[in-house]
Amino acid sequence: GWFIGPVAALLQPTLTCSVAILFSPGLVGADTCLGLLGFAKCLAAAGSVTYIVTFAFSAKPRRAKCVAASRSCIRWLVEPRTLYRDATFSFCAHYGIVFEVYSVHRHWFAAVEFTVSLIFGVIGGLQLASVGSCTALLAIVTVAAFMFLLLIVVMRPYSSPLDFGIALLNALSTCVA
Repeated sequence: GWFIGPVAALLQPTLTCSVAILFSPGLVGADTCLGLLGFAKCLAAAGSVTYIVTFAFSAKPRRAKCVAASRSCIRWLVEPRTLYRDATFSFCAHYGIVFEVYSVHRHWFAAVEFTVSLIFGVIGGLQLASVGSCTALLAIVTVAAFMFLLLIVVMRPYSSPLDFGIALLNALSTCVA
């Protein structure tokens, strides 16, 4: 979503740097503390979003009115097909930005996006620290990217065609790269 994308985009390079610092030989003291702090912050961000969309989720989905493609092409592309209402006081006001772009009963996909960012971040850090075979690490990234692409196509977790298209293009470019 609009919130998940930027946070996940910052999560991956932060985690990459943290893992590279932690696994680089000869680093002690402040460098190790910096690596541990970055690693802990990334896990905390991913953990909090996962908690919100799985265990603490208390919003009720309802389908939005369908916008006719002929009336406004931009509205048809951008507007979500799912709206949420509060099941408890102000849950949507506080956390709605985390799950509002997802289809009905697909709000948990935010946790999947964060997990993919964590996997790619750790593997990128291991590559920078020269831990393991580069070929094996790239094979793991390629398999994970294809699985994520397949999950997007099969589950169709995004509520608007624009979000689906952006996610599909992003996943496809990751597979190709």
